[in-house]
Amino acid sequence: MDLPTIGLDTIKKFYSLDNFSKKIEEVRVKIDQAQQISKPSTSSNPKIESYRLDIEKAYEEINTLESEKFEYGSALRALEVEIGPIKYIVGALHEWVGFDVGTEQAIRIIIVVLIFVFDPLAILLLIAATITYSASKEEDLPPEVKEIRNKLLEELEEYLNEGGLADHFIERAKK
Repeated sequence: MDLPTIGLDTIKKFYSLDNFSKKIEEVRVKIDQAQQISKPSTSSNPKIESYRLDIEKAYEEINTLESEKFEYGSALRALEVEIGPIKYIVGALHEWVGFDVGTEQAIRIIIVVLIFVFDPLAILLLIAATITYSASKEEDLPPEVKEIRNKLLEELEEYLNEGGLADHFIERAKK
C-alpha cells in the first residue's frame, strides 16, 4: 500500500486553515462580547421601559382611533346613501341647465320646489275639504237659516260690486 506523499504546500494549507479557524473563533467571541455590551437589559433601563410603555399606549390609541374611523366611515356611507338622490339632481342640473351647485344648494332648491308644488296642493285640499264640509252642513241647516244666509251673501255681493270692502260690510252687519 502506497501512502500518498504530503507535500509542503498541503502542510502549509493545513496550518493556515487551522489558524483561520482560531481567528474565526476569536472574532466570534469578540462579536458576542460586543453584542452583550450593546444590548443592555430593557428592564434595568428606566428610559427604555418608559419608551416601551409610550409605544404601547400609542398602539392602543391607534386601535381606538381606527375603530372610531370605522364608525365614522359607516355613518358617512349611510349619509351618502341618504343624499344619493340629491347628488343625482345636482348632476342633472349641471348637465341639463349648466348650474354648478353644491349639495347644500341642491337641498335648498328641492325644498323650494316642494314648497311651490305642495303648498298650493295643500291649500286646494283645504278648500275642497271646506266646500265638502259646508255642503254637507248646508243640507243640515234649517230653511230659515238658509234664507238669512243667502240674503247676507247677496247683500255682500252687491256691496262688493259697488266698491265696498268686505270688512266694512261685516262691521255694518254686526250692528
